[in-house]
Amino acid sequence: MKIVSYYRVSDKKQEDNFSLAAQKFELNKYAKTVGAEVIGEYQEIESGRRKNRPELNKALNLAKKTKSTLVVVRLDRLARSVSFISTLIESKVDFKALDLPMADKFTLHIFSALAEKTSEDISIRTKMGMAEAKRQGKVFGENAKVLAKAYKRAADDYAYALNATVERIISSSRRLTYQKLANKLNAVGVQGRNGGKYYASSARLLVKRLGLSI
Repeated sequence: MKIVSYYRVSDKKQEDNFSLAAQKFELNKYAKTVGAEVIGEYQEIESGRRKNRPELNKALNLAKKTKSTLVVVRLDRLARSVSFISTLIESKVDFKALDLPMADKFTLHIFSALAEKTSEDISIRTKMGMAEAKRQGKVFGENAKVLAKAYKRAADDYAYALNATVERIISSSRRLTYQKLANKLNAVGVQGRNGGKYYASSARLLVKRLGLSI
């Protein structure tokens, strides 16, 4: 089995943090698990709403030419657009999103619609937050700080709500790793703050945010 890996982050800040590294880790682990040969890796710094993405086009062309499977960690790494996913499906290039391993064409359309809606909601909330900050007389740089603080506060509140669950798993587990912690959280139905499942990288961040260790 041959695969072509595609990674995407939305901006330069994400390029330097765990997001890109986490995607590469998950895709490489998948390739080893299924015994696949990675014949190409492409990464891009671009919004999921943008359709003009040169590196994704290169990945698709290579996958089509070599009859390989295009693999991404999550469906929204490809796009947050129903029309884009529809076009991709019609291109007849095999592709796989690791967060939806059993998805067929019908469910892929549904999940791409949800991703598109989430993207629109984030955009609306961001604009509303900036508008309110401007109404209060804050300058643009301060607006960014206000939004960053609000995001951190929401993330902290969510993490603290899981503190007892995480502590219980840590205290009752031997040789616990971040991947095992993620598996245990998923098994008991705990979802990430955005509704997705936990991965080793997100479990590590949760533990760090709670000031715990494993």
